[in-house]
Amino acid sequence: MIEPTFGVIVQGVPVIGRYVVFGNHFTTVGQKTYRLDRHPMMSKHPITPMDEGDLRLHFAKQTQKKVELIDVLELNKPFDSIVDRFDRYVAEGNDIILFDTLEEKHLLTIGRLIHQKTGPRPIYAIGSSGFEYAMARYWQSAGIVPKPDPIPSQEPWTGSW
Repeated sequence: MIEPTFGVIVQGVPVIGRYVVFGNHFTTVGQKTYRLDRHPMMSKHPITPMDEGDLRLHFAKQTQKKVELIDVLELNKPFDSIVDRFDRYVAEGNDIILFDTLEEKHLLTIGRLIHQKTGPRPIYAIGSSGFEYAMARYWQSAGIVPKPDPIPSQEPWTGSW
């Protein structure tokens, strides 16, 4: 088995109200945004309660792998600066890089970085649909995959059962 070169955590999806800011996971319910460990349902979930919103601490309970964060401030810098930070974290022996995702543009940047850093060895990706959104955003912007056709609008159903 070929060992991955690095791992990434891309958890946030701003378009559906899921954010990671300074490593902390937030989600929006209605008009209110909660850190996940304070969310009315997720903090008390009967099978997988979220008792820690900081994803670095949350994953530290599950693995001995070293996790480092590229935060929202770094993601707003020029792309070369983000690449340098990523390379430094990997060179320092960090196994997994967690990315903040506050804005949609962050997903595009993250997808570009991951695409650029993926070589012949696999990567290890953790995330909800955040990883997929990041890669799709970048691949669509680079013309690697086409943007999906818009969903056609439908007339309301007026039939009966």
